[in-house]
Amino acid sequence: MNLTFNYKGKSKEDFKKEIIDKLVKRRKELNMTQEEVNQKLGMSDSQVAKWETGKRVPILFHLLCWLDVLGLGMKLHDNEGNLLASTHAPKK
Repeated sequence: MNLTFNYKGKSKEDFKKEIIDKLVKRRKELNMTQEEVNQKLGMSDSQVAKWETGKRVPILFHLLCWLDVLGLGMKLHDNEGNLLASTHAPKK
């Protein structure tokens, strides 16, 4: 499954919230707890909770790992709709 995010017309905070909301939704669809995601990422027990509540922002590497754990790929587009970055969902 791939997610597409467009920055156009959004504040930085709204853009960040959109990404996090979709990751939380996917985690819940998979019936995974924050602790399970932390374990798969090799992170401290509260790291995913901090990301999901906006207390911390994951660095790009951690975001990519988080997507991988959730079986997701991602496409990021700028204000003009140009593709900035793209990842593929892991193969099953």
